[in-house]
Amino acid sequence: MVRLKRKPSNFNQLVLENIIEIKRDKNLLQQIETKIENKYLKEKKQIR
Repeated sequence: MVRLKRKPSNFNQLVLENIIEIKRDKNLLQQIETKIENKYLKEKKQIR
């Protein structure tokens, strides 16, 4: 759930801020997934 920092006077501004925040979160998630995949691949190579 996205927490609201303040109450913007207009609704469109609120929607826009939430969309930006969601995109940022997705981007962060993507970075984390990539890191985990890289770590996994490295360990897999070491085992072989």
